[in-house]
Amino acid sequence: TEGQGEPGIFLCNHSATTGPLMVELYLPYAHHPWGAHQMNGTIGERFDYLYHVFFMQKKHMKKVPAFLLASVVCVVSKAFYRGMGLISTYPDMRLTRTLEKSIASLEKNVSVVIYPEDSSEGYKKKIETFFGGFVVLSQLYYARHGVDLPIYSMYFSLEDRKMVISRPEYLQPMLAAGMTKEQICDHFRDKTNALYDTVICP
Repeated sequence: TEGQGEPGIFLCNHSATTGPLMVELYLPYAHHPWGAHQMNGTIGERFDYLYHVFFMQKKHMKKVPAFLLASVVCVVSKAFYRGMGLISTYPDMRLTRTLEKSIASLEKNVSVVIYPEDSSEGYKKKIETFFGGFVVLSQLYYARHGVDLPIYSMYFSLEDRKMVISRPEYLQPMLAAGMTKEQICDHFRDKTNALYDTVICP
């Protein structure tokens, strides 16, 4: 699928299961999201990830309801994630696959949606840490094409039934100003949190 207009990188809070679903339904741009590689894997891989990591570790559910939900979702989720064009992410050197597939999408004018928050201890309204994969992606695209991709901050709140998208920012001026990768991550984390503080829940 090819998009129209200028592609970009969208950084969004995850908001458990609802964030990606709402982004998929309402983001008015052609896009492919990043997501755990297990969700593009076998039914067993999807079940293990959903049961042990998503429902129990991140959502802090008890074993029985987590088991029941994982058993259902691992079956119905395959077609959903395939339809989303989910780009698999990895916690190791295989991240290069993620970057290459993301570049291929961007080259077709399809934006990339990334959920960069550290959700290992659960999903929080105020995000504490952003991982830097989006910085690497932006730098790689610039190195290959000389294009500084627009980066949008997003925040979705189920309780308030609002999705907010910021004006775009650009990585190259930040790097020229001497900002480190960690400082850039903190900047976009703070901007994403500010969308909740000032727009969704002022």
